[in-house]
Amino acid sequence: VTLSGSPTLATTDSLDTFSGDVSGAGALTVTSGTGGLTFGSTIGAGVNITSLSTSGTTGNITLGGDIDSDGTLSFNGPVLLAADVTITTSDDLVTFSDTLDNAQNLVVTTSSGGVTFTGIVGGTTPLTSLLTTATTGTITLGGNVNTTGAQNYVGPVSFNSDIALNVTGGTDSDDVSFGSTVTSTSD
Repeated sequence: VTLSGSPTLATTDSLDTFSGDVSGAGALTVTSGTGGLTFGSTIGAGVNITSLSTSGTTGNITLGGDIDSDGTLSFNGPVLLAADVTITTSDDLVTFSDTLDNAQNLVVTTSSGGVTFTGIVGGTTPLTSLLTTATTGTITLGGNVNTTGAQNYVGPVSFNSDIALNVTGGTDSDDVSFGSTVTSTSD
C-alpha cells in the first residue's frame, strides 16, 4: 500500500489486515473497534510514512515488521509483536497506550521524540528484549516491563507509578541498564 495524503480507514469490529509493506509520505489513521489490526510486513520501507495512529481499536494491533516514520506513532490498543521489530522516527514520539506482548525483540529509536509505554510490557508473554537507542527524549514507563533478555534504556527514564523491571530466564549479561537519568513522578 502506498500512502498519499492522510487516509483514514474505519471499520466496525472487523480485522484490518495489511499483508504487504505500507509506505509513502502519508499520515495513516486506522480505527477497527474490537476487530484489531494486523501489519504483516514493514511500515515505511523505502519511503517513510508521515505518521500512524490507531484510534478506537480495542482488538490486538499486530506488528510484523520494522517501522520508519517521519512523524508520531500512536498505538491505541493492545500490541502484539509477530516478529522482531525496530521502530525509527525522526525526532517524534512513539506511544503505546495499552499492553505490549510476545516473545520478540523490540528496538525503538526516536532521537529527541521519546517513547511512552502506558500499559504493562510483557505482562502476558514477556518480550525477548527491549532497547531504546539514540533516544534523548523521555522514555516514560507506566507499568511493569517483563523480558527474558536485556532491557536497555538509552535516554532519560521517567515513571509515574510503582513499577517493576523484570528479566527472567536470561543470562548474567541480560539485565536492566540505563544510559541517562531515572526520575520518579510518584507521590
